Amino acid sequence: MRLRSLSLQGYRAFSERTKLEFRPLTLLFGYNSAGKSSLLRALRFLADSVDPNTTGPLDLDSRAIRKASFRDLLSAHRKSERIEFELDWQDLRANWTLLDLPDEGRQVVLALHVEAGGQQLRAVWQPEATGDGEIDIYHLSGADRTTSQGTFSSLRPPFVDAASVLQELDARLLALPDQVHWLTALRTVPERMQTLRAEPKTIEPDGSGAVAAIAYAEKRGEQSFRQLTEWFGRATGHSLGVRRQGDQVGIELSPARSPSMSVSLVDTGEGMAQVLPVVAQTGRSATHPRSAEQVLTIEHPELHLHPRAQVELARFFCETGAGSAPPSIVLETHSEHFLLEVQLAVAEGRLPRERVAIYWVRQRDDGIGMAELIELDEKGRLLHDRWPEGVFDEDIDQARRLLASQRTQSRA
Repeated sequence: MRLRSLSLQGYRAFSERTKLEFRPLTLLFGYNSAGKSSLLRALRFLADSVDPNTTGPLDLDSRAIRKASFRDLLSAHRKSERIEFELDWQDLRANWTLLDLPDEGRQVVLALHVEAGGQQLRAVWQPEATGDGEIDIYHLSGADRTTSQGTFSSLRPPFVDAASVLQELDARLLALPDQVHWLTALRTVPERMQTLRAEPKTIEPDGSGAVAAIAYAEKRGEQSFRQLTEWFGRATGHSLGVRRQGDQVGIELSPARSPSMSVSLVDTGEGMAQVLPVVAQTGRSATHPRSAEQVLTIEHPELHLHPRAQVELARFFCETGAGSAPPSIVLETHSEHFLLEVQLAVAEGRLPRERVAIYWVRQRDDGIGMAELIELDEKGRLLHDRWPEGVFDEDIDQARRLLASQRTQSRA
């Protein structure tokens, strides 16, 4: 089932309840240090927190939070020592309230609220003192029993057998790590040739595993590989191929005008290496047997790309979002070309407007973070008057100043 949204409160800059919808194409815009990355990475953080090997309800060793402490995650504008997360699928919603216990050096789930199919369950933490100290007791409503002893060693409820709705939630959480994919802003340039090992389940946040994933897709003649080669041809004028040498593989590019000449990817422009895992993982998610359940979060996919290639990349995302069962793609970007291409796709009827969500992420004067939803009308125009004035006007201002300077010099 498609994950519809993530809400959070008391987390990082977002001390007030903030909701992020996962549509086939969701774009996060905003000035630097507004909180875009924190918002985008939160879902991967929760997916990592499903691992039962964590030392508490949240995986504080997750790469998505750079090993922050719980205190680091708490909003500086908080009114309590609590963080709240909510995941909303189309037919199930779960809300966790987490409390910091600094004196005990741990965190607990203060309350868990689950709704599905008209059934509601609420679990509230009420520890009880014993001769050996306190034990974690949860008082349950809407379950088969009224109390349960147990400690959250991850986000998964320890009393999953208390109600069928908890069993369904547990199944959704277990699937989350394989459904959520995250690529950081700085992807690693792959080695010239590397040993081909087992096929990776996902491409790592830094882009590692992209070459192996592409090599396996090429060998099987998968649609994701065809999409990758077609995109490189349109966007860069180069054809992409896999070079094999024994158990070694590498990625090569050949200019369209000189197909017999091949160059290793590592010897081409930085943008080629940066975009490779972006297009590869998007294709993998879009062609997954359960593609609608896939969520792909990418930081600055346009990094080091020429504007023409940025437009082609945005067009690729629009084509993916317009598919019959598209994944949810969430992009953090500063690219005006992305915004304009999405608007054009909606205006030209290539992408239904209801499949697009645009957020302007900002901080108020008091420093509290906000993510304001901006939708498009059928002509691709921005609605709600939430898009700030002057964004992307720098090129116009510079052109005016240049023209004024040229006129002044001509008169002299």
